[in-house]
Amino acid sequence: MEFVKFYEEVVSGRKRKRPTLKKIIRFCRKHGATLVICKLDRLARNVRVILDLLDSGIKFIVAEKPELDRYEILRQAVDDEKEGATIAERTSKGLQEAKRNGVELGKNGKVLAQRNKKKSEERMIELTPHFKQIRLDGFISEGQTLRQLVERRIPTPSGKGRWHLSTVHYAMTKIKTIEARQRKNVL
Repeated sequence: MEFVKFYEEVVSGRKRKRPTLKKIIRFCRKHGATLVICKLDRLARNVRVILDLLDSGIKFIVAEKPELDRYEILRQAVDDEKEGATIAERTSKGLQEAKRNGVELGKNGKVLAQRNKKKSEERMIELTPHFKQIRLDGFISEGQTLRQLVERRIPTPSGKGRWHLSTVHYAMTKIKTIEARQRKNVL
């Protein structure tokens, strides 16, 4: 099997509105490609999304369990949706319990948010020359930029971990916002 395109989506698998998934389906239809996903719950924790995908005519394989047929996939999707609901319920109960015990949720949220925003912007300003150079070298897409950042060993915004498409997208968007604000302040 030859892999022709990789996608990474940052939207929760519990959501039905999935722009990246729509792109994937369009790509698979256009090229007659088979969608390969690592685990079914990474694709969706929503039975309707799985059913829509099954009914779309797109072939897909769950790498973790390639032997699954349509009905086993649906059974797994029901279990995954139930597990997602259970996780959400446990989280909600945990937050409610914390409130009852006097924990003030978000107590320092605004202060921390401002501090983190400033730190993030400072880091993005440090990264800007790297992104500009990558663009000047002819690498325009987020995927190309991702590969260049890894090859050039440019640290991520946090300074830890690996670059992902979502991190590249965030950084490029943030840099554009900062540059636009700087241009506006100059005028």
